[in-house]
Formats: sequence, C-alpha cells, structure tokens
Amino acid sequence: MKKIHYKLIFSVLEILSSKNSLTRADICDHLKISKAYLSQIISNRYLIKNQIFSKRIKKWQKMQQLH
Repeated sequence: MKKIHYKLIFSVLEILSSKNSLTRADICDHLKISKAYLSQIISNRYLIKNQIFSKRIKKWQKMQQLH
C-alpha cells in the first residue's frame, strides 16, 4: 500500500474545492493516481478532520476541569 503524503491530500482537496463539475476519473487523470488511491485519500481527509476535532474536544474538557 502506498504511503499517503499530505501534499497529495491537499492537492486533491484544492482540486475538489475549485471545480464542482469534476468527476473522480478527472481527478485521477490529473494526479495520475488510481480511483482506489483517491478514495483512500478522501477517507483519510475525514480521519484527519476527526482527529483535529477530537483534540479540540479534549483541550476543552481539560479547560473545564481546571475551572
């Protein structure tokens, strides 16, 4: 399995945010990656968001315990 690089994730996100009419096939052709790899990148995007969100919740909980 290929290692996913953050630069590639951000380039996919940039393409997705800039043009709404692109299909996954267009993105795969543009980045020269497979559809399965693109799906893995997109799912990792959600994992990254969830990790950031859970860190914020933990920080908030610590702050509440201190007060």
